[in-house]
Amino acid sequence: MKHTTPNHSNPRIDRLIKSNKVAIKTKAAAYCLSLNYNIDYAVSTLQEIAENPDNGIFGFNAEMTLKVWKKWLLNIIVIDRLKLEYDKNKIIKYYLISYLKSLGKSNRIYIG
Repeated sequence: MKHTTPNHSNPRIDRLIKSNKVAIKTKAAAYCLSLNYNIDYAVSTLQEIAENPDNGIFGFNAEMTLKVWKKWLLNIIVIDRLKLEYDKNKIIKYYLISYLKSLGKSNRIYIG
């Protein structure tokens, strides 16, 4: 799944994510993920924060934010694939029923 930055920018979030304070950077990066804004920079910022042991609880917070976001993203991908599969099956059933009806088969066709 490719992430794109919206056509507009958000100067406030951009300024906050580049802050010198780790607490502010962590929160701003998390907001970016939730807004689907500047994803690549937000992920790299959170990874840097998580990997630095000097960041203490903020490093843990960044790590957990990434973990939850990745699980959420994976769920979205799975749901999209299931929906696509459902739509394909629905289309196949429609054409199969139409074909069987065109052959003069029973009007009571059930395909589970």
